[in-house]
Amino acid sequence: MNGTLTGSAHGRIVTATDPGTDRPLGLPAVREWLGWLCAIAGELACPVLAAHGNPADVRLFASGKTPDGGRLPQKAYKALESLGWAAPVPAGLFVPSRVRRMASEHAGRTIRSSACQLELSEAMLGCWPQHIDLDQLRTKPGMVLVRNTRRHIRKYFKTQDIPLDQPLAVPVTVSEVWSPGQVRQVADLSVVDGEYATLIRRGSRLHITLLLPTQTRPACRADWSPVRLELSGFTHLLTVEGARASWPTFHLDRGGLVKVEIPIMQPVPLRVPLDQICRVYGYDWGVNRLLTGLFVTRDQDGPWTANRPRHFNPAGMSALYHRQRQQGQYLRGKRNRNTQLLTGLEPDSSAAAHLLKAVDRASTENRRVSDKMTRGNGETARLAARWAVSQAVAAGAQAVAVEDLRDMEPIGMDRRNRTRMSAQVRGILIDELARACAKAGLWLLVVPARGTSSFCARCGSPIRHIKAPNDRRAGWSWGMCTGPGCPNQGDRDHLAAGHIGGRTITLLGMLGRPGVIRSRDGVKVTLGYPASPGKTKPPAAPTNPTSTSTSASASGAVTATLAQVAPVVAEPAEPAVLVPGLRVCKVPRHPRVLPRVKKARIPHKRRDRPERRPLCDISKSRGGPLAEPPTRRPASMLGHRSAGAQPRQQLRGPHQGHDHDPVRRDRLIRACDGLRYAYRRHLRASPNRQTQTALTARIAVSTQTH
Repeated sequence: MNGTLTGSAHGRIVTATDPGTDRPLGLPAVREWLGWLCAIAGELACPVLAAHGNPADVRLFASGKTPDGGRLPQKAYKALESLGWAAPVPAGLFVPSRVRRMASEHAGRTIRSSACQLELSEAMLGCWPQHIDLDQLRTKPGMVLVRNTRRHIRKYFKTQDIPLDQPLAVPVTVSEVWSPGQVRQVADLSVVDGEYATLIRRGSRLHITLLLPTQTRPACRADWSPVRLELSGFTHLLTVEGARASWPTFHLDRGGLVKVEIPIMQPVPLRVPLDQICRVYGYDWGVNRLLTGLFVTRDQDGPWTANRPRHFNPAGMSALYHRQRQQGQYLRGKRNRNTQLLTGLEPDSSAAAHLLKAVDRASTENRRVSDKMTRGNGETARLAARWAVSQAVAAGAQAVAVEDLRDMEPIGMDRRNRTRMSAQVRGILIDELARACAKAGLWLLVVPARGTSSFCARCGSPIRHIKAPNDRRAGWSWGMCTGPGCPNQGDRDHLAAGHIGGRTITLLGMLGRPGVIRSRDGVKVTLGYPASPGKTKPPAAPTNPTSTSTSASASGAVTATLAQVAPVVAEPAEPAVLVPGLRVCKVPRHPRVLPRVKKARIPHKRRDRPERRPLCDISKSRGGPLAEPPTRRPASMLGHRSAGAQPRQQLRGPHQGHDHDPVRRDRLIRACDGLRYAYRRHLRASPNRQTQTALTARIAVSTQTH
């Protein structure tokens, strides 16, 4: 336990008291005071961003140096004070110096974060309409930021009637198309000291005392009152040995509600070095099934797998999401229609007042539905991450590999599939996987997604997608290799998961080459194709089935040097990465502790009810008239038990069993073992391998005792 993981948890306010008299305060009033604090901090930060959100000041602040060549402090509020850009206080408003410090810190962080987008916008305008080389930028942005920035520029060009597919005839300055963004209403207590707030941990709860405004516009010191808050909701994080909490952050959401975010640092196990990874669990994204996993390892001959996939299908959560999405669409349409009806009406008329109430009601309900969808996506991502890491730990893997599809757009699909694709939670799941992998001592490796579902992982030939193994029509779900003599076929996601694992093993064997590691953010490492002379991106399709990945991925050829080393000999490019040469080996399953135990047959106790018979005897109807229907029981006796009837027998279900049957009682496991509330959400996932082994042992023990 030598590593440290810093995560954030959302807590809630349990109690609020006056620290001087221990008098309890009303929670609605305290939440309103916290909202006023966040609003005041946001009001003080807005002038700073408006005055210094220009390209020149953003470049100066992001460089970390003063105009005379000195070094700026690391803290954002101290850097703003040294430059003379501190947040000003309006006339007639009294705020403590620590509140002004919080506003300056948030404004400085916003200016620093906008430097990457500013550099990206300048690079795009300089080579428009061609695409830029991201490796030439000082800070490499994500593909989502690149896509959104390009869309923003195209939208500006359309409003100015500038052709989109031609070079710019008149230069466009970056200040015309770029803006630093808006300031959120946030009260970050990480920059305050004991004069403003104190933090005490008692068990699994936090007690924080701070000054809050009792007026919307406090004009003097008496308008600020000390309040002691008791925060809870993160017991599962603080109960870990060695965990400690830091200063919380209060922020206002779009509905005006105050949310509490608390950074918590936890000790995590030390991970194996990146160059010694030989066991990887690869996961492929899917539409019906969110994750499909396959375990891939490496030996002297290259990557191989036992070809036993695992699936995670949040069917119930997906259905709930789409129902909420339809409800939100209905509410938005209702709101827009009522807004259109308001045009032309007198503001003081009763009809206008009625329509305004209807618009507010629809907007409020739409906001609540959107919040439910957000919470549901977060819950799905957390459950999927816990399941994926549990599978990797049970298999003995050292890393979890996923394909980089965070910026994928549903292009070329019908309306239904576009809606289903846009409802995926890839970005949230990547973050949750990073946290779960850090807690378990695993690496999270992100590999390129090109060709994982289109080419065979064994020979590199194109894959033909059909409807089913017994239906050779063009489809989507089943894949067959078109290479001569290659028997590789299977489910589309299953084949892609093996390809992702093999590609990861191959890329890990090329760590000494430049361009393999694209970014390294703690536990998450983004791998790419190795750079080759005269090529900036991989070829469209693999052409050489026999790859050199076997020798390159051997344990003796792995180097731990991560520096940019120029290759000595110009090598052909990336077919070794696109074609990992994955082998499938049959591995015997885990032996059972005892042979399978025969369950005693329990006779079914029939109740005193009329026998269920068909309306006619089909055997007698052949060649003759239909038989008369059986006589029914009188209506007064239907559903009534007799005096000697036995009580209803206990139902046989996935969560119930007989007390005198130890085998059935010990075999009661849910589909997602170890996942809280999974059975309530109708999650269809493969059980944990480790749980199955422990279950066999429990069955043996219970059989011996009985």
